[in-house]
Amino acid sequence: MSKKLTQAALKKACSRHNWALQWCWNYEKMQAAGYGYAMVPAIKELYDTEEAQCRELERHMQFYNTHPGASALIVGAGVALEEAYQGEIHDSLKVALMGPLAGIGDTIQAVLVTPPFNIIAAGLANEGSAIGAVLASTLPLLVLFALRWPLFNYGYKQGANVIN
Repeated sequence: MSKKLTQAALKKACSRHNWALQWCWNYEKMQAAGYGYAMVPAIKELYDTEEAQCRELERHMQFYNTHPGASALIVGAGVALEEAYQGEIHDSLKVALMGPLAGIGDTIQAVLVTPPFNIIAAGLANEGSAIGAVLASTLPLLVLFALRWPLFNYGYKQGANVIN
């Protein structure tokens, strides 16, 4: 079996991950529903029968939790591994990377991205500008959100090599 995913499927997988990863967050499986939802376009293109599609998507409904921004790297690599029909490696990669990338993503957000915006916002607020509040609450999130697209693409190009 060898099928190449279309650009439309890749874009849908990336968009679903970026927008919906945490929509169904729950205490039992955390981000698993969002991860599975992101994988639907790839799985539908790669597997012809509904039974095979359900079997593959059920694998993605196992516990999953990491930093939402860093998760794009895992999803991109996961889509590449699904395309190569390497589901077991995909499952192992998810488990291996979700902890370390949670730590890296949280650190980048809390230490590198958010503080500079908050410092600038505090200066603006100190001068009486309401723009400071908007800057502090939205700009860091927009920057982190914008980084998800290139991370997904990098993960997809690297596949299992992303672990290196």
